Amino acid sequence: MIHYRKQKKEELEVLLRTVVELQEMKEKIMSAPSSSSDGLPWREVARALLDHRRVVEGENKSLKARINQHKALLRQMHEWIAHRVSIQTSPDAARTTWQNVTLLGNPSSRVVGKEWITQQLFHNKARMFERHACPAATDEPYMLTDLTFQDDDGIDYVHRGLLILPCPLAILLTVFRNHICDWNLVDAGYPLRTNTIVERTATTALHQVVTPRVHQHMNLLTGECVDNNEDGGFLFVAQQILHDDLFPRTSHTRRRTFWLDTRRRATDGAAQIQYLILESQAMDVDGTPIRLADEARNRGFETHDDDEWTEAAFQAAFRRHSHEMDRRCVAVFQELVLEQVTLDNT
Repeated sequence: MIHYRKQKKEELEVLLRTVVELQEMKEKIMSAPSSSSDGLPWREVARALLDHRRVVEGENKSLKARINQHKALLRQMHEWIAHRVSIQTSPDAARTTWQNVTLLGNPSSRVVGKEWITQQLFHNKARMFERHACPAATDEPYMLTDLTFQDDDGIDYVHRGLLILPCPLAILLTVFRNHICDWNLVDAGYPLRTNTIVERTATTALHQVVTPRVHQHMNLLTGECVDNNEDGGFLFVAQQILHDDLFPRTSHTRRRTFWLDTRRRATDGAAQIQYLILESQAMDVDGTPIRLADEARNRGFETHDDDEWTEAAFQAAFRRHSHEMDRRCVAVFQELVLEQVTLDNT
């Protein structure tokens, strides 16, 4: 009996302690601050759903924009193909089609156009060098300029030559790419000395300017193809764009096409530049060649009365003038090379 009462007493004490512990736990729980998720779980759910909706809507908008871009590209490419002349068995590398001098406004079409134009120039380099009798085996410097009067299209100029410069090829490529309007003396025989690049890709640059002296419209697309060998040689090309949706022509211009094949000579390590530059007489917005007197001013030599500018007189004046222009062109180019070397070494 005594043992039984003792056992019950102990059980009661255990229960009382348990009650006290449970009471303390209750007070702690009741006094603890409520979490936001416990208080307002629906707000967090709503916020998460809203964030997800915004992400989905953004992706949907981006996809629609890409679809519209692709549709525009396909539409313009269809028009581009529809205007093509029938493909010849052996395409004429000297023939300029409108696709080779046109850039559309749509960004995707513009990229395709640049790729098409520069790849055509790369592909036709050997044929054009052969057509214009550029020596393939010589390493002796030379500079030659020819001009021909066409019946309806005015004058065609052909500049060809080979230069030797003790200079790193990377420096030459930078000068070709960044300063083509400077060393080409496009403003009546003067360099522009201003940045003319408005668009760049990994292998192309687009130069746009209206020259301050003679107001000539320049829109030159350049491209570069670097050899993957130890020589590090490259082919640099350029094409005057005659039709550009983003840079409409308001003044005279001329057709221009450049090939500059640059290699390192094995004999002394100097850079060897073989070039071919084709130009037309400057032409008005409607494509009509400008007067010979205006052409003379555009090329930078003094003009006389219009009546004196016969084809023979112009040709003789150009012959005298071209030697000085070649000398100035090389001098400006060498100056730009020295500036780039100094810049790279600072």
